[in-house]
Amino acid sequence: MIDWAVRVIVVGLGYCCAVFIAVWVSLLVLDSPWSVVSVRHASDWRLTFLPALMVTFVTALPGFLLALLFSTAMWQPNWLYFSLAGLVNVMLAIWLFSFSGRLFGNTAETINFALHCMPGGFLGGLTFWLVAYRLEKGPQERSS
Repeated sequence: MIDWAVRVIVVGLGYCCAVFIAVWVSLLVLDSPWSVVSVRHASDWRLTFLPALMVTFVTALPGFLLALLFSTAMWQPNWLYFSLAGLVNVMLAIWLFSFSGRLFGNTAETINFALHCMPGGFLGGLTFWLVAYRLEKGPQERSS
């Protein structure tokens, strides 16, 4: 029972860290000089980071749970699995967010927005793997 509770806490912490990193990296990319997407207040992190964090936490959760479900069927999921799952989850999260009606008016801008968020999704998936799988093991298990 204790092992199960610890595992749930570690997975929850991994998800929170993954969302934090994904939003941070996505906002860095969206605020970069080469970005073609105009996001209102992207350069003012105080106005953007917390709402983006809350929206991402909710909209990325279904895809995360689906990736977690598939990972239990795998013998030993690796960093690439979770990184690619984070990439795919960007599309799912933006699709879910589009139901709020707060996304761009046309499909091309939405796709551009998703492409700008993909590095964040990839690094968010990698962060989850680092926290929930890699760092959970002791040094003696990591070397084998």
